Amino acid sequence: MIDKLLLPFSLLSDPDGDRAIKRYGLWDEKGRIAVPSIVVVGADGIIRWSYSGSDFADRPADEELLAALDEPRGHADGSQAGEVMARGDPPKTLEELVPYYAGTFNTTVALKSRLAKCCPGPEGRQALQEVSRYQRMVTEFRNAIQQTVELKRER
Repeated sequence: MIDKLLLPFSLLSDPDGDRAIKRYGLWDEKGRIAVPSIVVVGADGIIRWSYSGSDFADRPADEELLAALDEPRGHADGSQAGEVMARGDPPKTLEELVPYYAGTFNTTVALKSRLAKCCPGPEGRQALQEVSRYQRMVTEFRNAIQQTVELKRER
């Protein structure tokens, strides 16, 4: 994931919650899964910023997250971090877009679930229809990209 997204920071995978998730109070014991969260931890192990969502699509505003990442953080050797987020990354390849659109579709599934719960009236139905149209568009794009990738492989 770090290489794919060109992230200039480390990620922690903790599927059982034993390394950090339970210690940081981000474990859902009933579901036996981590609470969807973003945690910025300093080199000294202290949490600098965190966000806990209600589901995988519940995310903080980009500005809020980027501001947390832009805070200067020192390294263990006492030096300061440089640029935290790279700008001007190269565009994704077609091969990289296939899983990107799959993830986009999965996000719309979560959005529809939220809308169904919070907005039962006519406005909610209209919003659900909009999301359904968006899902169809995303599916068409993903399928077209996948077909293009397959045609490139055949050459």
